[in-house]
Amino acid sequence: MTAWSTDIVYVPKKSTTPDVTSSTSVILNTVEPSTSSVSTSSFPSPSPTHSRQAHEGLTQPDDWRQQMLDLVNKERTKVGKAAVQLYNKLNQMAQAHTQYQFDIKTMTHNDTKPLGQRATDLGIRWSSLSENVAFGYKSVQDVMQGWINSPGHYHNIIGNANYAGFGVVDNFWSQNFAMVNAV
Repeated sequence: MTAWSTDIVYVPKKSTTPDVTSSTSVILNTVEPSTSSVSTSSFPSPSPTHSRQAHEGLTQPDDWRQQMLDLVNKERTKVGKAAVQLYNKLNQMAQAHTQYQFDIKTMTHNDTKPLGQRATDLGIRWSSLSENVAFGYKSVQDVMQGWINSPGHYHNIIGNANYAGFGVVDNFWSQNFAMVNAV
């Protein structure tokens, strides 16, 4: 595809407690280095059980990234896609963006720099990038199910990538997927 269109879909939030407020997950679909046009898909999110302190509040087990990677690769296998591997620079990028979201108390794809620039600044030689973000989920399993149930997010999970990186702070989550040309 040479151009991307905007497709916004709202899905009611699954309530886990009476006073949980609705929030919106937004996903940035594949971006080529020379392209600034993107497709976004949105949905209000349920809530994210974490034993390593990710920040204040919720925590994640020490192996949460491996758990997420296993779930990502399970979905990729179902559609005949090769497994992705964790890439430390993508983990750094996802973690930094998740921290940014936590700090501003807003789930967003916007950061101080665009997604492609964030990757390039870390020395990642990429040909495609995608990002999933979410808020309010308490576990890896729950946030993954939310992304799997959303067509745009699912597309990123099973998309054109050979590496991935993940971030979590409290109940803010990020996934980055990339086709990396050289590690």
